[in-house]
Amino acid sequence: PELPAVAMMLKDADATMKTINAEASSLAKRVAQAQEEKAAKMTKQKAIFDEKLRAQEAGNRAMIATNGKVSEEITALKTGNGAIVTHAKELQAANKLMRSELSALGARLGAADKFVAQALLATDDSRAKELAVLRPAPKAVKTVRPKGARKKMRSAFTEVSKRHDDDADDADEDDAPEQAPAKPQPEHAGASDEASEEDGDEEEVSLLALASRTADADEDGAAPAKAAKPQPAPEDEPKDMLNLLKAGVEALQKQENQGEASLKKLFVKDFQAGAKRHAALLAHQRALNATRASLTTMQGRLRTAQARLEATKSQLEERLHGLGVFMQKLAHLALAPAAEVPNLMKATPAVVDFGAPKAAVVAPAAQK
Repeated sequence: PELPAVAMMLKDADATMKTINAEASSLAKRVAQAQEEKAAKMTKQKAIFDEKLRAQEAGNRAMIATNGKVSEEITALKTGNGAIVTHAKELQAANKLMRSELSALGARLGAADKFVAQALLATDDSRAKELAVLRPAPKAVKTVRPKGARKKMRSAFTEVSKRHDDDADDADEDDAPEQAPAKPQPEHAGASDEASEEDGDEEEVSLLALASRTADADEDGAAPAKAAKPQPAPEDEPKDMLNLLKAGVEALQKQENQGEASLKKLFVKDFQAGAKRHAALLAHQRALNATRASLTTMQGRLRTAQARLEATKSQLEERLHGLGVFMQKLAHLALAPAAEVPNLMKATPAVVDFGAPKAAVVAPAAQK
């Protein structure tokens, strides 16, 4: 008898192998498609992360530019305030000098007042005996002098008042303070994910092996033949291939998840660093704004003080000029020839006019 052909005996196995190959091919396609979808998803997620990081960096750069402009304004304010303070001190010194000049002129005018009073007393010759000859002769008719007439006559010559001027001294100086900015505070960040790996167990599969047994019959009786030992299964067995495919799919999925987690971790790290930088820039901006506001307020106060000193200086200049013109006219009167004195006395002002426009100083007339 003849045994069936091997192809007939492996017919079912061949069909199963074809099915396995078809399913393996389908599984490979599905795995490739899943990988493409995962890559597309990660690409989209990366684009979103990059956009957020770019927007954050743009905001930080804009804040840096703003802080730079505020710093420039602060520098300009400090320079301007320093110039105003310097000018104000110069004005104070000039005003102090002009007030000292006024005080000195007042003291000199007081001395002139005393000199005039003494000169009037020294030159009063109304009772001089030498001038009796110039007096008119008395009439025979006795006249009755009214009461108090003699006292009034005497007071007409001795009525010279003494003036006392009070000296006013220096004005107080103004000082200018400054402020300083506050420091920023940073924030925290950080998170990490860990993944654990598991190893799959390997299974050993054995198939039925064909064995042949040969026996030689002896007359005396021979011992039965020993059974053949099973042979190890080859590596390309279908079941092993399925296990390898399964392990590869699991490893692929695990690697994809690790890649996605790594992308997210890197994004969180960079975003938190940008947020920390933004917070520091924001705190620095607040400090700069506070400093700028303080310097602006100080500049307003300094300008007000400067305007006051300018007004005082203008008044002192006008008053000194008016006093100088008044004294110039008095000097002109004192040095004028006798023929011009009556007209000059009428033209000489009785008070100092410091509101009049400034005029050129005229040289005094020649002495008598």
